[in-house]
Amino acid sequence: MKKPLLLLLVFSLFSFSCSNDYASPELKFTEAEFNSLSGDNGKTYRVVEAENADDPNETSFGYFSCHLDDLYNFKSVDSFTITAGSRPCFYEEGPPIEGISTWHGYFPTTGDIEIQTQRHEQTGQEVFRLTYSLYLDSIEPDGRLVFLGREAHAGRVLVLEEIE
Repeated sequence: MKKPLLLLLVFSLFSFSCSNDYASPELKFTEAEFNSLSGDNGKTYRVVEAENADDPNETSFGYFSCHLDDLYNFKSVDSFTITAGSRPCFYEEGPPIEGISTWHGYFPTTGDIEIQTQRHEQTGQEVFRLTYSLYLDSIEPDGRLVFLGREAHAGRVLVLEEIE
């Protein structure tokens, strides 16, 4: 009688230890997908859609309008740049953009791909800063990249299309 009870106990412990509760989560994107954004020699993308549903009046000229002529270049897994176009986000005279700082990364534990940007425009003593962080949500069948904001940046959408 002890032997079947012991076997049942061992089997039960084994089945609990093999449950999927501790399995690795499925990655949002693989490292190979991340590397495909930059290709062999870098890829450049243009903005085809930009929206901030949470605050459509965030910029004087509209979120889409001020990003429409920006170019995003993924050179490698650790090199990403934005070339700001000449369209202003905030000041009517369209002053030069003081700077765009960027960062992006691939997080191997989650498979997230993140871009962070901070855009500056200045006229006199007044400074306008537009800062946000977006995560790649999908790579569309036509190759478009769809980035979405999370938490404090929820509502932001940026869709990029590769320039051939």
